[in-house]
Amino acid sequence: MDQLSKKVMWDDHPSVWQYSVCYFTVLMALIFGHFIQVALYPYPFHAISVISFGMTLANVGLYWKILLIYLIFGIMIVALFVVAYYVLKSFRTRYAVVDDQLIVRHFSFTGIREDRTELYRIVDFSMTQSVLGVFCGFSNIKLLTTDRARQVIVLLAVRKGPKFLDVLRSETERCREAKGVREYTSGIAGGGDQK
Repeated sequence: MDQLSKKVMWDDHPSVWQYSVCYFTVLMALIFGHFIQVALYPYPFHAISVISFGMTLANVGLYWKILLIYLIFGIMIVALFVVAYYVLKSFRTRYAVVDDQLIVRHFSFTGIREDRTELYRIVDFSMTQSVLGVFCGFSNIKLLTTDRARQVIVLLAVRKGPKFLDVLRSETERCREAKGVREYTSGIAGGGDQK
């Protein structure tokens, strides 16, 4: 099926601000690390670029300072890679309502995993919003389904959560009416029969 024939009701990525605590921690670590470097040597970049191995061997104390400055630089670079990974993860993860299906595409170090759930199988919705979510405009949405493989689907940091939930609810009802599906649940997802 080509892209033009698909009915896309929603396609968005989770909020990049869901990892704000990580970003703040890395920022504090970078600032703290730089202050330690300056305390060890007034100009750490100059020390690394100019001071030679022979000079450090002549002054063992300077050798350990330069080594520690290198170590702190390494930690700072790794911290920046962590931030870059979380930003990339936020933009490469997708939540979409396409062709009567909920498509959740997860991004991680191991690659991309895509889960598809027919909308008529969704039987219950709930939405929560943390304090951070209130300020940054994202919500966490929990869906209960009759799909045996994924009875509970959790969508984290959904941007414009109430609007997404309205789209999902209306599309779910439309799909169930179109297919003539009625749910008889015993109080838990996956515990009912479809008629």
